[in-house]
Amino acid sequence: MDRGTSSKMLRKLVLAVLLVAVAGQVRCAEVPEDAASNGPEGRIIGGSQAGVIPYQLSLRRNNSHKCGAVIIASYWAITTGHCVEKEAISGLSLLAGTNNRLYGGATHRINQIVVHPKFNPATHDNDVALLRVSTPFVFNNKVAPIILAFSGDDASPYTIATISGWGTVSANTYEFPTFLQSTNIPIVDQVKCNQLHRGRITENMLCAGPLSGGKDACNGDAGGPLVVKNFLHGLVSWGAGCGEKNLPGVYTRITAVRHWIASVTGI
Repeated sequence: MDRGTSSKMLRKLVLAVLLVAVAGQVRCAEVPEDAASNGPEGRIIGGSQAGVIPYQLSLRRNNSHKCGAVIIASYWAITTGHCVEKEAISGLSLLAGTNNRLYGGATHRINQIVVHPKFNPATHDNDVALLRVSTPFVFNNKVAPIILAFSGDDASPYTIATISGWGTVSANTYEFPTFLQSTNIPIVDQVKCNQLHRGRITENMLCAGPLSGGKDACNGDAGGPLVVKNFLHGLVSWGAGCGEKNLPGVYTRITAVRHWIASVTGI
């Protein structure tokens, strides 16, 4: 770190810590654009390298990874609201059909962003947005939509879910992995999770992760998928740190916003 700017950076760090303590940590990627190309590779916490996951997208800002996203139809993708609410649409794109953040795949421009009308940035409630692409996704063995979980068909506690993304190894690093990472984690009982997160879990959220810690999503994974038995049940939303004991990750609950998704996309 250049210590010539340490005072300014220290103030920013203190503010960031306070925000996490009050409202949880969102999991978008606010990092330098070239930060991930050097040094040891980070990954989803406790994960391993994955092959191409056909529904997985990299949401890009000026062609640098910012968040995850998920293909749900030929012209539509889904991500979290906090990943796009303050972004200029002209700078955003989606990378599909690759497990390599830096090479391959097909880039799609975005021509419409629809953030949930009840998205609350302070509480992360209804943290979801829909993205319409200018040119359709061409489906093949590397690019394909995932089926959305049906309204009312929630995953039971202890059910195993899969998460994936290009996020960092911890809350304290700027390093992104070159290759997509994934891991399996259990769904956590809603009442228990609400207790652990001190009453911040709404009916529009779900929690997942071992209470012993060590497996979790992290910065740069936001908007990415939580999948149970080939159905999309959640989107990486926020957490208190990454992979911490008794602090499971928090996800947007797809079944809670399913009717809204249908009203916008017809899906």
